[in-house]
Amino acid sequence: PLTTGYSRTDSASTFAVSQGVTISHDWLRTSTVLGIGTSPDGRWEQCYHLVQDETTINWIRTPGFEPETTVVQRELWLAPDVGLVERQTADSTLTLVSYTQGN
Repeated sequence: PLTTGYSRTDSASTFAVSQGVTISHDWLRTSTVLGIGTSPDGRWEQCYHLVQDETTINWIRTPGFEPETTVVQRELWLAPDVGLVERQTADSTLTLVSYTQGN
């Protein structure tokens, strides 16, 4: 259940070996509910406002290669009976501008 202060962490790891070289991918994401309110554009009310911190580590596990680490923070607004209506990162914003409920 989504409630203010609720936090959840998801993770996944995978790897492949090709010609004796291991390539790995590790992913960790923590999502925290900040509260309930209106989306930044004002179109959607009673949205769950979440912040996500996501870390991805790609690594060719052989001498001379360092892990490539990417850290992204995003804010999400989830509207009841609709889903994701806005997502913001440091360099982009994705906004749902209309929605028609199906039958």
